Amino acid sequence: CFFNQILQNMQNPIIIEFEQTFEHALDLGKVHTKRYRWFWIFLVVLLVLQLPFYWSSNTSFKDWIALLLPVGIMLILWLSILYFAKNRMKKNSKNQTLYGNRKITFWESHIDYETSTSNATIKWDGIVDFKASKVNYFLYLSAASAWIVPKNAFANEQERKAFEELCSLNLPSFSKIKTRF
Repeated sequence: CFFNQILQNMQNPIIIEFEQTFEHALDLGKVHTKRYRWFWIFLVVLLVLQLPFYWSSNTSFKDWIALLLPVGIMLILWLSILYFAKNRMKKNSKNQTLYGNRKITFWESHIDYETSTSNATIKWDGIVDFKASKVNYFLYLSAASAWIVPKNAFANEQERKAFEELCSLNLPSFSKIKTRF
């Protein structure tokens, strides 16, 4: 395979440079919170299953309030959390730790990550999860922390495919997600 030849000659690593923006962080937040989608689906299904009981019996206004009040409170709390999290990210948009120029070098054995304020090196087995959206890849360092890799940061499609091949060789979670590309 052509990509295997590229990876065997990894003396020339894959290097990308980009500016991480608020939009990248917002995309990460959307991907990260998708796992809570099942909670809301469960809640709606539970509510829908209870409705025939309330319609078929002689229910009072108090019964409807008892049914809808917990769901309404949970919805208001969830939307408040999302609103305040988004505003906090915007407020920190000048923070060079969260945003700004990035340089990521992908080697066969490890990844070098550079910002204007820090440098980090991590072995591939230090990546605990891999996710993707339409515009970014996310390399999770923990359940709550991820490096963002914009798909448009690669010099060309061949380099992006080489990155995907490198991920498939080093990240078990990549095989679960690869079908979404």
